[in-house]
Amino acid sequence: MREKDFILKHGLEKGNPLLTTITKRIREGRPRIPSDLKYTIFEAGEFVQIWLKTRGCAYSKVGSCTCCDYWEGDDVDDVVSEFAEALSKIKPSVKSLLIETSGSVLDTNEISNQELIMILEMLKERQFKKVVIETHLNTITPEKLTSIRNKLKDTEICIEAGVESLSEDILRYSLNKSSVLSTEIKEIIELIHASGCKFIANIMLGVPFVSVSQQIEDAVRSINKLFETGADYVMLFPVNIKEYTLVNWMYQNGLYERVNGQMILRVLERVKKKYINRIDVVWYGNRKQENPAYKKAILGPRYCETCENKLMDFFFNFNILEDTEKRIKLLEGAANTECNCKQELRRTLDMTCNDGLDILDYMDSIYTRIKMIEMEGQK
Repeated sequence: MREKDFILKHGLEKGNPLLTTITKRIREGRPRIPSDLKYTIFEAGEFVQIWLKTRGCAYSKVGSCTCCDYWEGDDVDDVVSEFAEALSKIKPSVKSLLIETSGSVLDTNEISNQELIMILEMLKERQFKKVVIETHLNTITPEKLTSIRNKLKDTEICIEAGVESLSEDILRYSLNKSSVLSTEIKEIIELIHASGCKFIANIMLGVPFVSVSQQIEDAVRSINKLFETGADYVMLFPVNIKEYTLVNWMYQNGLYERVNGQMILRVLERVKKKYINRIDVVWYGNRKQENPAYKKAILGPRYCETCENKLMDFFFNFNILEDTEKRIKLLEGAANTECNCKQELRRTLDMTCNDGLDILDYMDSIYTRIKMIEMEGQK
């Protein structure tokens, strides 16, 4: 299907009103973060992640991002004090720290420049080996990077951002994500490197509106291209189905299936081996719902009884290994294990690889079904 025809058929000349409207309606029912939930702490070995409650993601508020939910934020009287309290609970043995918010750490509507400086001062005192700051690509500026670098001169600084995909079709028509163009990624990476920082790109596996084979292909292509463009690390995110997201609505209406855990292995097998030691797998099934206002559990990738425990161990061990050859050997061992979901994935790939449909064909069929469901709901 030609993109021009797809745009005209679904009214996509300006933005994506279909996906935006449904997403905004879904999020209307989203509860605010409880007043006593100021931060969360997630630990994995020598790595710790601190999430801070802030006003919330600007893109979430306008109906962007079909898979994402950073919760409904709220104003916080003293985010610096909340961070200090969370930091005091971190063990001295922790070497790496990731900071994230209800949206973007470098968005001044969430954390002001002054508050950021105060947080950086506390990080300087703790002397972490590595600090990761998660933010939206559009919030990265030379001034902010210089400020961070100057405060944490002896620390490895990584700026982490959700690239998700390098396919313009997927960013616009699948993820409904307001982001920079893939052609601008190189400029952003160069800017980050010029400040003495490193760049971590989040890549999504399991994007909606496309076939399983296309999901895998897009993740592999995006990862390889990002490394060729200069990215330092990639975090491979299999989609987790969360309440108050469009992908959850699609799942409930039979328009989306949970990621088969074997798809993660398939992506790792196909990525160029020289990059394998710079990829981590995250949200592979090791995360639980931490917002008590939410009723439903997060639905991560699915596994069968034969492979679930084995793959949980594999992902954990894969992430902590730094040696390329050791990672490859570990991956080969995991990939050689037979199970029901691996057989299912083979059947699925055989079907979708032979149906002759391109990405826009798949998107058109699901957009059409969404409109039908919406029309039925309005009767």
